[in-house]
Amino acid sequence: MKSELRITFKKKILSNDQRSHLCLEVKSIIQNFISEKNLSSVGAYVALDDEINFVDLDLFKTTSVSLPYLDKSQMRFASVDKSILNKNPSYDLEPKFRGEDITPEAIVVPALAFDKSGIRLGRGGGFYDRYLADYKGLTLGVSFNHVDELPREDHDIAVEYIVKDKEILKVN
Repeated sequence: MKSELRITFKKKILSNDQRSHLCLEVKSIIQNFISEKNLSSVGAYVALDDEINFVDLDLFKTTSVSLPYLDKSQMRFASVDKSILNKNPSYDLEPKFRGEDITPEAIVVPALAFDKSGIRLGRGGGFYDRYLADYKGLTLGVSFNHVDELPREDHDIAVEYIVKDKEILKVN
């Protein structure tokens, strides 16, 4: 069921203009969230083409930024500095770009889709679910796609907030 949904959502292609416009809106919403919550550190991600790109110089001006990397089958977050913006890092942050490992106060979680209860449809690797299972900070889900309900499995971890329709909703 989830694999068919992944195919469906990956086929929902937005134009470059639509994607850019939504990314700018979400970027602003995330910046406000960071300010309102007075967050000193945020876990971000390197956006793929079908994910919301919100990491820019302004983010580094307001908080300490970390990016995920894989350590065997576990995801971890490492601090990065603003020079990362000029280095084109991959989704799995290479060792040469990593600072110290940290547990960010909040994590912005990407997905192919979220439902109204904060369940995410990811890429199928389970990395975020395994990380979030023991994570105690704030979680903010971002996606181009939102649905009423997604299939839920025992290992699925819901996020606390999602960005939808130009606002942040507390869903969990």
